[in-house]
Amino acid sequence: AIPLKLLCKFSLSAFQQRYAPVVPFDFQEEQDYTATDEIVEAMHLTEGEKDTLNCYLGGMTYCETARFLSVNFTTVWRRRQSIQRKYLALSR
Repeated sequence: AIPLKLLCKFSLSAFQQRYAPVVPFDFQEEQDYTATDEIVEAMHLTEGEKDTLNCYLGGMTYCETARFLSVNFTTVWRRRQSIQRKYLALSR
């Protein structure tokens, strides 16, 4: 297994070049995110948690999110855990 620290050292640009889509995707459909916005609002997320959630929803990995937000990998992990706890608390 590759140590986690080594995985985080790969450059984002190399990852994007390797996994970039071959055909550009220009089609965008209008979607209603009202219900989703209400759920996120009810969770009372901190700014850091909101930033982390936006990165997650954008498809970024833990390592990519940590680099993008200039925080430690474990900070991203803790924020994701906190977001999950808050989400699950809403459904109870």
